[in-house]
Amino acid sequence: MSASSDDEPFSQLKRKRNLRLANFQSKINKLQVYLNDQALKNGIFMIQSKLDNVLELCEKIECLKLDYYDITEDEQIGDNDVEFENMEDDLEYLKVSFQKILFQFNTVDNVQMHKSRIPNEVFVKLPEVSLPEFNGNIDNWSNFKAQFDSLITNNSTLNETQKLFYLRLLLKGDAKLVETQEDTFNSLMKELIDRYQNKRLIVSNLILNI
Repeated sequence: MSASSDDEPFSQLKRKRNLRLANFQSKINKLQVYLNDQALKNGIFMIQSKLDNVLELCEKIECLKLDYYDITEDEQIGDNDVEFENMEDDLEYLKVSFQKILFQFNTVDNVQMHKSRIPNEVFVKLPEVSLPEFNGNIDNWSNFKAQFDSLITNNSTLNETQKLFYLRLLLKGDAKLVETQEDTFNSLMKELIDRYQNKRLIVSNLILNI
């Protein structure tokens, strides 16, 4: 049993777990709807973004499963396994489906077929400089954001989908796990700003480093 089970009743932990599972299931449902109704109508950047969402959900569900099993008695695990397995099966199907679509986009034989569906502005050549990455270290946020804004946010040749793609691509570690209600560039950037430009957190971090 973990230390957290000493601080909270098991029922409360289970309720939190169920809320997170419901949130994950909602996101999976949206991805399934997108796959069935819109995937073939969009370009490669949007498909890659959705695939990234799937991979992030896989990581989060695995973390939730391990945390929950840590505070759950062995005899209670059986029923919960089914829920996790169903989600993992759905995510595996989504992952393979999006990967297959990306493969089709990248296949030479399909270039002409998809050409009319992919706006010319998708193929934007960025300046030949190294794009910064951000792993969730608050000390590096200011520098990362300044460089990202200069290269991506303020780049008028990029649309919102492309900016979201690059932002997700450059987030690593804890920063990659940041969640938003809307799958848009502005919502993700706002969430990152709220978290990593938090003055109280910055001051606390400075004190810890003294």
